[in-house]
Amino acid sequence: MLALDLGSGAHPTKAEGMTMVHLDRAEGPEVSLVCDLDYGIPTPSNIFDVVFALDVIEHLQDVVAIMNEMHRVLVPVWKAYIRGPLWGSFDHQTDPTHVRCFTEQSFDFFDDSTEFGLQNGQLYTPHRWEILKKDLNTTGGSLCLEMEALKPNAPDGWCSRWALDPR
Repeated sequence: MLALDLGSGAHPTKAEGMTMVHLDRAEGPEVSLVCDLDYGIPTPSNIFDVVFALDVIEHLQDVVAIMNEMHRVLVPVWKAYIRGPLWGSFDHQTDPTHVRCFTEQSFDFFDDSTEFGLQNGQLYTPHRWEILKKDLNTTGGSLCLEMEALKPNAPDGWCSRWALDPR
């Protein structure tokens, strides 16, 4: 399995049984692809089985654009793991590089099975996701998500069922 680790920086994600591509805006010992995610993900479409976006989306200017890019690079019906700071958390308010934070409902926008996604989601992007798991870490002040990219014409049962321990 091929996995993309967005914003890997000094703490790259490690996942057993996966070939990792570590992407960051700065060079580093394990960074294999250097780019600014505000300008997209410079890889072909439908190439990665998993995308990790742990503590990176809150640093980007356009959440919808990066979710569209993640959707584009994932093979049909595979997963993305997302973690970011909750609104009002110490980390959200302390880190000067954060341009946003999240609430429990922030990513509902992309999932048509939620009220917010059904009412508003397709106004801004045709790319749909299904939220499989949502965890709030109120002690650490983070929101952790497991999402599945929904793409037309995906083979039945074509998805991975493994979990990531977010911390």
